[in-house]
Amino acid sequence: MPVPTCTKCEGHTFQAVEQSLVGAADKILFVQCVVCGAAVGVLDVHDNTALLKRQAAAIEELKAQVSQIDAGLRRIVEYLQNA
Repeated sequence: MPVPTCTKCEGHTFQAVEQSLVGAADKILFVQCVVCGAAVGVLDVHDNTALLKRQAAAIEELKAQVSQIDAGLRRIVEYLQNA
């Protein structure tokens, strides 16, 4: 298996460092070499997986509410048709 290597100093140890960019509201994570500090990548600070899970749970809750409303409307329609 290949070992990740810094292109500047050939180091093999990396860390994620949160930084602000000039003029940007959000922070980002730079993946940088521990030895020389060269940035080798960028990661999103926001946890999109957790956000998607919360949205999925909210959608499921809304589905249940819509189902209850639908059942109530069907009962009303049935009552009105039989009246």
